[in-house]
Amino acid sequence: MLIKMIKCEVDEQFKDRFHLAQTKWTELKLAKGFVAQFGGWNLLNKEEAVIIGVWESIDAYTLFMNQNHDKIVDENGQVETYKNIEVSLWSTNEIISSSDIEYFTFFALHDAGDFKNNKGNNDKTIFMTQIKNEELKKVLICKSELEGNYGDFETVIELDKEWIV
Repeated sequence: MLIKMIKCEVDEQFKDRFHLAQTKWTELKLAKGFVAQFGGWNLLNKEEAVIIGVWESIDAYTLFMNQNHDKIVDENGQVETYKNIEVSLWSTNEIISSSDIEYFTFFALHDAGDFKNNKGNNDKTIFMTQIKNEELKKVLICKSELEGNYGDFETVIELDKEWIV
């Protein structure tokens, strides 16, 4: 699967406009090969919005980018709401479904090099997958509740349900 990670730096006065624009991505559901998109505000950096998009393949993602992406951006006016954007593409061998995402309330990113998996159970309260690109490996962790010390993570996002597509 292909994971697209979008990080946007948003000034406080534009947060409401950014949020509203983010709710207007529902057209993604019609894109061939689209699985899910989810995100929210980084609890470790209040000016950072982080969105994760999940696609079946790079081909499906590329087709969407070439045919539909710019139309949605033009219509929702989101470009005017942030001052910096960072987009990165990652891959994983795990299958992530849209129904799984709806169950979780937050996600976090951790460096794969020093992450210790202490999950300890097999229920559906947590989902972990290693994501990688040409240079880095990270662990994407989705959980059903916010618990414990998350200061060791590089990013912790409380999901905004309105941003889930």
